[in-house]
Amino acid sequence: MKLYRGFKNLPQIDTIITTRKNRKPKHLPLELHEKVDEYFFNKFGIKFRSQSVFCTGKMKSALDYGKVAIIEPVGHFEICWSPKCYDLIEIEDFNWMCKPPLKPN
Repeated sequence: MKLYRGFKNLPQIDTIITTRKNRKPKHLPLELHEKVDEYFFNKFGIKFRSQSVFCTGKMKSALDYGKVAIIEPVGHFEICWSPKCYDLIEIEDFNWMCKPPLKPN
């Protein structure tokens, strides 16, 4: 499967994208972002929300974030992927992760 990523400013070919250690959410509420990170860390030992490079297997989804590039991992890497959810923002009911539940906007 190819991995795609959308960029506001498309990087040069062969650019190395390093994993951030403090990524902030663009679309999810911060509280939810932190809860999901906690869940992933407890389950997998990795904070996949704040300490990862986001990619998708769907070019159309990557286009929503800008100009598209194919991403090729280099060296050791981990992937968090689900056939049930291409983008976490697609899930409408996050309250199962949040105690107490998030208040509606």
